[in-house]
Amino acid sequence: MDDATRTRLILEAEGYFELGMEAECQRALAQLLPEDQSRLEVLALRLAIAMTAKSWTAAAEMAACLVERDPDDAGWWVNYAYCVRRARSVDEAESILLRAAELHPKVAVIVYNLACYACVTGRLQEARERFVRARKIDKSVEAMALQDEDLFALRDWIEAGDWESAR
Repeated sequence: MDDATRTRLILEAEGYFELGMEAECQRALAQLLPEDQSRLEVLALRLAIAMTAKSWTAAAEMAACLVERDPDDAGWWVNYAYCVRRARSVDEAESILLRAAELHPKVAVIVYNLACYACVTGRLQEARERFVRARKIDKSVEAMALQDEDLFALRDWIEAGDWESAR
């Protein structure tokens, strides 16, 4: 397969996905050669399809592959943890994000999700501390937190904006 055909099929698959046409997206991806199936953009599309379908085990496997291939992309870590949480457990997802936080200490969404995991497992003081840390990195997490069911136990505290009490 020449580069132009490969590029056309990948773009076609991306377009189908964006239009919510997952079956057509899968058909376009299936036309790629076996060696093209492991390309990052193909794996990313397959991950997105699996996540849309809530096929959490398959999505977790795909995300694990993406993390292994491209650990510098913090987004893969976040997706991996998200899928593992749904496929297996919060504890496993938290373990993944703790590793991600070491590699990406300034990525607010990683710290934010660690706050969520602390909160849903009842570690409220830790959740507050992690939330404050995430908010220092990116203040926009505050608005997200007010809608997030994982942080429901902290909602009044977040609304009050009492960041000093987290220490």
